[in-house]
Amino acid sequence: MNSSRSARFLLFITAAIWGLAFVAQRAGMDHMGPMVFNTIRFGLGSIILYPIFRKHLKTVKQSTLYTSLLIDENILPVLDESEETTDCLGEE
Repeated sequence: MNSSRSARFLLFITAAIWGLAFVAQRAGMDHMGPMVFNTIRFGLGSIILYPIFRKHLKTVKQSTLYTSLLIDENILPVLDESEETTDCLGEE
């Protein structure tokens, strides 16, 4: 398969996954809350991407990992209480 044909095939697969994900999200939101849904979604994404990037993850310094976790722990609670987040969740 030449480069152009494989690029088009990968673009088609990406568009199909993206389109089908919308249907799954609509169905999933009927059965669970948005935070649970996103937790499951990001967990599955991490599990799927780990085998692809595991060689690169071994080169990450431990201090960089701790710093990113510290930033994550300090920013996410602020974002959860923001007006935009509560508006998009349908809360008042």
